[in-house]
Amino acid sequence: MKYFTYTFGKCTGLTQIPEELFAPCNDVESFEGVFSDCENLLFIPEGLFKNSNEVISYKSAFSNCKGLTTLPENLFSNGVNVQTFGSTFATCNSLEEIPAQLFKNCPSVNSFAATFAGCENLTSLPADLFASCSQIEDFDFTFAGCVNIPSIPENLLSNCSQAKSFSQTFAAWKSLKNIPEGLFASCPEVLTFSTVFGGCENLMFIPETLFDNCLKVSEFGGAFAGCVSLQGKTPTTNGVEIWERSLPENTAFPDEIYFSGCFSGCTGLENYAQIPDEAK
Repeated sequence: MKYFTYTFGKCTGLTQIPEELFAPCNDVESFEGVFSDCENLLFIPEGLFKNSNEVISYKSAFSNCKGLTTLPENLFSNGVNVQTFGSTFATCNSLEEIPAQLFKNCPSVNSFAATFAGCENLTSLPADLFASCSQIEDFDFTFAGCVNIPSIPENLLSNCSQAKSFSQTFAAWKSLKNIPEGLFASCPEVLTFSTVFGGCENLMFIPETLFDNCLKVSEFGGAFAGCVSLQGKTPTTNGVEIWERSLPENTAFPDEIYFSGCFSGCTGLENYAQIPDEAK
């Protein structure tokens, strides 16, 4: 059997899973939604997928499992062929921490879209979480709504040189006050930062050089919208503001760049008066 798509989804009375449940199933390609909405599931056995080295998708596998507080570090130890962890643990809002080596054997992943979105109980991220995942392109909504994480490890994306999309990745982080200067330094292929920090209402400063190595970006719409506590100045690249990147003389950037609402509500910025209306 190659697909266990939503097989045990919405089994709300389920509290535990037998560790050997999938032991004979060594040709499975998808566990999409397999335990999604099992709201009372309390534990995931570490060896649950130990024979599952053909799996391509764990999309939504444990999404909305509100009873989970921890994850076994070696859960995906045979994840060599996994391509997506989209929404795998989304809205697991009792989850307290993410094991640092959770994805250490998953080198083929290209999407972590909404993987931990809405995990409101998380208070930190491991710096090496994506260290073995050099093929990631999609970080859309990955940690959106993680309201209690106060900081981002500077090296979180240091091995993610293929990343292209950061739409709402850190949106609505209500505890975030600062962004590490080198967060995107290793991400030269990024095309969109749409609402990447939107709704981070306690964010106070944006590093001036935050986007210096991201010259291909064509989408900054809403990037800092609703960041009402921002002070200081807007980020520049070699003296060029975000809204100036598409001017004819700035040939290092795309000809067309969307920046509508990029700094909407950010009235405390020192240069707010110089920001064009379209970006407000």
